Amino acid sequence: MTYTYQWGYSSGTSSTWAYAITGATAPTYTVRPEDIGRDIRVTVTPVAAGYVGQFKASSFNHAVRV
Repeated sequence: MTYTYQWGYSSGTSSTWAYAITGATAPTYTVRPEDIGRDIRVTVTPVAAGYVGQFKASSFNHAVRV
């Protein structure tokens, strides 16, 4: 089994997924200057032959601060 990843962030005070970060599909993500003030999260989906994976999303914790 393998996994796919998609990093994203919420919009403003929303606690729901709002925007996927283009190209951020690795197991890890290095925050960028434009991420300051954003709540970052990741969704992980299992992938296997003959299996439809159910994704699991991390919770939003705290906005990125510098």
